[in-house]
Amino acid sequence: YFNLLDNYLEKRNSEIFSYFFRNKLEKFEYIEFLQNLILYSKKNFVFIDLLEEINEDINLIKKNNVNAKGIVDKYLLKL
Repeated sequence: YFNLLDNYLEKRNSEIFSYFFRNKLEKFEYIEFLQNLILYSKKNFVFIDLLEEINEDINLIKKNNVNAKGIVDKYLLKL
């Protein structure tokens, strides 16, 4: 996921959108992306203001079975 994020943020390569919009992923894969987004954010000092919200959404997905794809789509639009 780091490569997808790097390619989008540095080169404006939209492959990250294609990856999530074309593939049917499992709930754990969406959670894994969100966890990687947190790590990427901390490492590169980007999206720091979203960290708490991302953590809350991960917990919602895990505990309340919230639509994981919808949550990831929300963050993709914020990139």
